[in-house]
Amino acid sequence: MTHSYSRRQVLTVAGLATTAGLAGCNLETEPATETDETPRHTAVRDSAVYLGPHITADLPPYVTVVESATAADVAILANDTPITGESVVGWLVEGIPTGVYGEPAISRLLELLRDGDVTEHFDGDYLSAGRGAHDIAVFVPAGEEMSSYTGRIEGREPSLVNVLDRVLAWIASNDSAQ
Repeated sequence: MTHSYSRRQVLTVAGLATTAGLAGCNLETEPATETDETPRHTAVRDSAVYLGPHITADLPPYVTVVESATAADVAILANDTPITGESVVGWLVEGIPTGVYGEPAISRLLELLRDGDVTEHFDGDYLSAGRGAHDIAVFVPAGEEMSSYTGRIEGREPSLVNVLDRVLAWIASNDSAQ
């Protein structure tokens, strides 16, 4: 018997597997002690990141932080961001993966998407997915659909560089699956 799976089903399973790997993580990495020669965080080393207002972090020098979301491989906003939903939806329309960091990430990101009239540009099936408490939520546009990455960081919170690396690795794996 042959089973065929839709792209959405494959992305959902991949997202759930990624989320499960993030939950309960207890990383001891201190980004301030890492050097450019440290063979860690390969996804974030090869990417440009936009960190919106209200996100402050002591990131290692190998992390490329850009001043504009349109110059980034991923845009991450704080849950209390002053950036409008219209801007967030505009970035997604341009193909920029965009997310919220800080609980309640998924509900805040969904609020921004509704405020930006996301249903004018994307299929709305994702609006019911991923409800609950999450520390990070990122949507990646793919045509008229979006796939989502959500994670609940339990226990000792890993550094932002660890979270960014996981998100960017997930984005890269989804790009190769398309």
